[in-house]
This record gives sequence, C-alpha cells and structure tokens, in this order.
Amino acid sequence: MSDGTPWFKVWPQAGGIRRPLAVPPAAPPAHMKTVAEVVRDSRYPPRFLQIIPFAIAAVPPGASAETFVQFDRDFPYRMDALVFQFQGPTDPEFYASILVELPSGRRLTRQAVDAYSFNGTQGGKNYIPFRHRFNPTDIVQVLVSNSHASTPLALSGFVYGYKTTEESRL
Repeated sequence: MSDGTPWFKVWPQAGGIRRPLAVPPAAPPAHMKTVAEVVRDSRYPPRFLQIIPFAIAAVPPGASAETFVQFDRDFPYRMDALVFQFQGPTDPEFYASILVELPSGRRLTRQAVDAYSFNGTQGGKNYIPFRHRFNPTDIVQVLVSNSHASTPLALSGFVYGYKTTEESRL
C-alpha cells in the first residue's frame, strides 16, 4: 500500500528477522589505457593530419635567431612540408634565409636557403615540400638569418604532416 510516496511502492513491514546485507568486495581497478593504446585499439585511420606552429618574434638586422619544433611523444610523425610567412621590411623574402637542423645532426639543406628561392608560394606563404619521418619527441631546429641593414624581421610558420598510428615505411 502506498500513500503517494515515490520511494517505496510497499512500506516495510514491522517484525520479522532482520539480517545485515552482505556487500560483495569492491572490484579491483580496471587497467587504464594510455592515449596511444586507445588510438591503436580503436578504428581510427592510420594517420592524422597535424600542423605544428612555430614563430620567431624578431630577428635583429644582420643577426640570426632560432626556434625549436618538438614532436609529440605518442606516435611517429611524417613531415610533408615546412611553411613560412615573413613580416618586416618591404619584400622580407629577399632578406631572410632559413636553415633547418634535423635531429640526426644533418641539415635539411647543405647551407641556408634564401626565402625567395623556396619551391612554392601559396596563399601568401612560402613552403618547402620535404618528406621526412620523425620519431616521437624528436626536436627540429629552425634557424633564421636577417640580412637587412636596418629593419628587424619576424617569422611565423608551421610544420605540416601526419601522425602515423601504424608502422610506416617512410
């Protein structure tokens, strides 16, 4: 019998023997998967597009400045291109030169490359198509030189490529 109370459909009856309820022991905690395990065990595509930005605020006239790009620690990274955009004097591409040092100690090019001689321009940004596979936590050094006599130069850019969740030959 209920008097409209939603918690009990039937009120407990007085009397009878009451025994404490046996509560089963708590289950041991389940194994927590890492992000890499979740991605590998899931039905994700074999690669993810990832764009890693970098910037150098100011390169003084006649000097050089460097920045570092560090890749994530979970998966290998396949770089497809380096993209640069310069700000500073009129036609900053004529005064900027880029040198990219790879984690192996080698350089992307033998010597610094002037920005105006990059392979392509798209959407106001210069890019170097370069395919290279990096291991997790690798670091790439980008060195920018400014040959202008009086005006500082700024650089912004990004590394364009893919995180690979499967073994890759590249």
